[in-house]
Amino acid sequence: MDPDCQDDESFIDEKGYFCDTWVGDDCSKAQETWGYSAAGQQAALTRYRASTSKGDRWSVQALAAAGVKDVYVDGGETIRGFIAAGAVKRVILTKIPLTLGEGIPLFTEEQMSKLKEVSSKTLPGGMVQTTYIL
Repeated sequence: MDPDCQDDESFIDEKGYFCDTWVGDDCSKAQETWGYSAAGQQAALTRYRASTSKGDRWSVQALAAAGVKDVYVDGGETIRGFIAAGAVKRVILTKIPLTLGEGIPLFTEEQMSKLKEVSSKTLPGGMVQTTYIL
């Protein structure tokens, strides 16, 4: 793992977000996807290096080599990658009753077909938490 791959945790991007907002997202597409300026996209790429890294820091192999057994994976692209790599055995998905419009699906259709629901419970505020196995 690259010890120099660090976030600037004090940095707030042009839309008002901190680095933890970007975990698992590809900020190289911030301009086209989320309406950032070119300078804002470059700043995010430079200041959020760890959170948005596609390199060794977050790779399945690096995590396994470090002895990591359980991880919280966030961000649709990252989740789909971990599933495609065969690194996901269980998914706990919390659904919030709020319509945000259209977006990129969390899972591919093939991945959805492999999920088997094992439990579901209602949480405060109307959220529903469902556990799946692959």
